[in-house]
Amino acid sequence: MEENQKPVHDTREDIQLGFDGYEELQDEINELRELENMKMFLQEENRKYRDQIEVFSKELEGIDISISSAEACIGNYEEKRKQFHENFEKLTAKKEALTAEINQIHLQINTAREDEQSTSVLIKNLQQELDEIGTEKAIIGKRLENVRSGIDRISQDRETRLPHLQEYGDLYRQVHTVLKDAQNRMEVTLKLRQKDGPGNSGKCS
Repeated sequence: MEENQKPVHDTREDIQLGFDGYEELQDEINELRELENMKMFLQEENRKYRDQIEVFSKELEGIDISISSAEACIGNYEEKRKQFHENFEKLTAKKEALTAEINQIHLQINTAREDEQSTSVLIKNLQQELDEIGTEKAIIGKRLENVRSGIDRISQDRETRLPHLQEYGDLYRQVHTVLKDAQNRMEVTLKLRQKDGPGNSGKCS
């Protein structure tokens, strides 16, 4: 019976070995738990990173869209700026043409005003000449009337005044002189009027 019993120190060693194996197993379990926790942590971090990547990707897509829109706006702006520049040049040329035309119109207005003043002076001169001609006509008419009266008187008194033929001859010569003088004055007046007529209106000032 004593042969079947194990020594006491062997049992203690087995117990110690059992404890050591348990501790090693516990350590391995703890390591597995830590690994599992690390795995879960890494998975959570990966999920966060994926979410962030997705958010950043969407933001990048939005940025790309914004860039495309900005490029399109820039293109439209450049086109509008080009059109505006062309329209500005056209309007500038049109303004210069209108300015030249306005200056020409002002020049024509000034010329027309000067012509109007010259015409007014001419009309005034012609009216004055017409008045003078009217006065001269009245004077000549009066003289002609006197001449007619003298001729009538001579005709009536010719037979009764034959002895005074010399006096009649002098009277006829005076009548002839008066008529000749009146004719000359009329010719001079008409020539002056023709000289200052409408054809020479530009010479008046």
